Amino acid sequence: MKNSKSLKNDIEFIINPRIYSKKEKNSWLILEDNKSYIRQLNDVAGYIWEHARKNVRMSRLIDQIIKKFHQPRKVVEKDVEAFITGYLKEGFFIPVEK
Repeated sequence: MKNSKSLKNDIEFIINPRIYSKKEKNSWLILEDNKSYIRQLNDVAGYIWEHARKNVRMSRLIDQIIKKFHQPRKVVEKDVEAFITGYLKEGFFIPVEK
C-alpha cells in the first residue's frame, strides 16, 4: 500500500449519525440533515459512503479505490479528497477525534 503523501489532509472520518442513508440496488440515497433534499451517489462515492459507516482513513480509502476501480493515483487522490472534504464541510461526515 502506497502512502498518499500529496494529500493535504489525511484524516479519519465517519458518517454523521444524524444523516439517514439507504442502499437501493447498486447506489446509495442520502437524505440531507434538513430533510429537504435527497442525494444519489455514484459508484465511487457509494464505495466511500459504505466504508465510512465505520471509522476510515482517507489514504486507506484511496488505496482501496485505486485497486478496485483501476484509476490513476493522482486522479483518485484529487477526486476523493475533494469529495470527503466537501462532505465534511456539509456535515455528512464527521472527523474522528483520537
